[in-house]
Amino acid sequence: MVQDSKRFMRGLVESSADISAHEMVDRLQNALSDIHAGHGNTLWHDGQPASDVGYTPRVRWHLTDVGAHVYVDVRGLGPDDVRIEARKDGMNLKFDIHRERVQPGGRVISSLRAVERFVSFGVDMLPEQVTADVRSGVLHIYCPRSPDDLHCIPIKWEQAD
Repeated sequence: MVQDSKRFMRGLVESSADISAHEMVDRLQNALSDIHAGHGNTLWHDGQPASDVGYTPRVRWHLTDVGAHVYVDVRGLGPDDVRIEARKDGMNLKFDIHRERVQPGGRVISSLRAVERFVSFGVDMLPEQVTADVRSGVLHIYCPRSPDDLHCIPIKWEQAD
């Protein structure tokens, strides 16, 4: 490990003395997302572009009684780089990741890698009513839940003596 990396790691450890473990994990995930999403999605290692290590946009989602909310970090990606295929049981998210590496001598090598991520909700959705928009580098997708899929089940409780 080079000196710059050692200094960076030492600073990271020392700055974490006053925060909780959860906040530390959040900060690390955010920092890694920033590194991965920036500069044309080039992953850096010890101050140099890394080899073809796979970057995949971070996806988070949660399900409510009315629908699913999906959040995707798309910083560093453009409108032509993201596609959504909605289905009744989930969605397919497709990303085109553009990479650029500078070789010694200044030669630039560009590559394109297609990444897919399937999100399964475990319940039926209404794919024709899915909406999506990007705000502050985050893709917000809303998938309404099918009303036919929602069944309330009565619960029988034993009577305590």
